[in-house]
Amino acid sequence: MASRRISFLLGSFQMGGIERMCLNLSAGLSSRGYEVEIVALDTEGPLLEDVAEDVGIVQLSDNDSWLPGVFSKVGPLADYFDQRRPAVCLSENSHLNLVNILACLQSNSQTNSVVRENGLTPGGAFGTGRYWRERATQLLATGLYRRADCVVPVSQGVSRELVETIRLPADRLNQIYNPILTDDINDRATESVDHNWFTDSSIDVVLSVGRLEPAKDYQTLIEAFARVHADAPNTRLVILGEGSERDALERTAANLGVTDDVWIPGTVANPYKYMVQSSMFVLSSVSEGLPSVLVEALACECPVVATDCPHGPAEILNGGRYGRLVDPGDVAGLAHAILQTRNSPVGPDNVSTCVDRFTLGSVLDEYEHLITRHF
Repeated sequence: MASRRISFLLGSFQMGGIERMCLNLSAGLSSRGYEVEIVALDTEGPLLEDVAEDVGIVQLSDNDSWLPGVFSKVGPLADYFDQRRPAVCLSENSHLNLVNILACLQSNSQTNSVVRENGLTPGGAFGTGRYWRERATQLLATGLYRRADCVVPVSQGVSRELVETIRLPADRLNQIYNPILTDDINDRATESVDHNWFTDSSIDVVLSVGRLEPAKDYQTLIEAFARVHADAPNTRLVILGEGSERDALERTAANLGVTDDVWIPGTVANPYKYMVQSSMFVLSSVSEGLPSVLVEALACECPVVATDCPHGPAEILNGGRYGRLVDPGDVAGLAHAILQTRNSPVGPDNVSTCVDRFTLGSVLDEYEHLITRHF
């Protein structure tokens, strides 16, 4: 590796799984002696203050390019590569991956593109604007991902998807899990939650964490919870997150008569303290790449229920050995699994056995091996 300078391409510092993984990886590689910079389209967001002290932050300049949306950043990113000459630029998020590849091809710097992929299958309903946008991204990736210097699927399921849907050769893929678990998780998990549901031992809290967006399918979760609450009135549902579906979810809770039993406080900086003090964690998604929150819940020794969606839950839960799996969108099945878990939790005999592969140290070892081997 000619240079120990590594760059990360990031959209912003808003709360999100991709953003957290970027901060974890950048901090870890910096601590191992690499010169690390985060190149951001937008330097706004609450996670900005969590960037490691030794990691540089660069905001990409504006460009008058005719290219639409994030693709207008190809030129400025190529200019950045020419000026700073990092050995590698890592990105995650399909649109930013395409920008990374194009900028590396345009630049004279010999910077290598490493694109981390968490799934390309369109998640929107067929015929919707979201579906066609994601389908267009998939088609662009079919051609451009072959020009990436390295493609890193974040789960085995995503690896299979890339081979089957965009026909990437399997030997060009380097599957590495996300660096989900950091050294401070145990300390953060011991903080108290200032809400009476978590201090009343007679209440069973069902917890979920994620963006309030269609892919998380919280409509199904609330409908399932209403059935659970009818059988177990001492249960409560807490969803930590924010997004476009908030109003619709609150209407659903009201229509089902569980408004007073569902709490949606918004995005929180420390979900671990909630996980430790909840009766169980539920993932209701219809699609994922590798759901970090499921790993975090297991690490906090919180029993879990998850939909067997593509991709990640079955992989994380070892086919259901570490937590119950149900079909996506199955209200009755999800309610049944929640009630079963409430009465008879399922979990690993040894937590470290199922979560060690997601620790920052383990993942950093794999990325260092990848970088030194290829570049």
